[in-house]
Amino acid sequence: FFSCSPAMRWSMALMRKMSPMQLEVTRLYREFMKAVNQKTDAESRQQLKRHVRSEFDKGRNIPRNKFDAIEWKIEYGRLQLDKVLQMKPNTGFSFYQPPRRD
Repeated sequence: FFSCSPAMRWSMALMRKMSPMQLEVTRLYREFMKAVNQKTDAESRQQLKRHVRSEFDKGRNIPRNKFDAIEWKIEYGRLQLDKVLQMKPNTGFSFYQPPRRD
């Protein structure tokens, strides 16, 4: 532990303060980013990163004591991660943006 870099020590200390569920969410996010970074199309990669970030940001509003909702989002995230992992690295990807109604 003490032979680690200061950044590594800080990261390890932060992880000790996180609940198991928070660690699972963090792990899932990292796995998403690794999977997205394997895509060769830069535009698809950026769109996927934005989408993943927005989905995780939506989950920030879930109260910490709503374990069933958090567990459901984690499971849904795992299913979505499997879909991303099954995509070929050179697969193009884009989201349909419905026209705005002002």
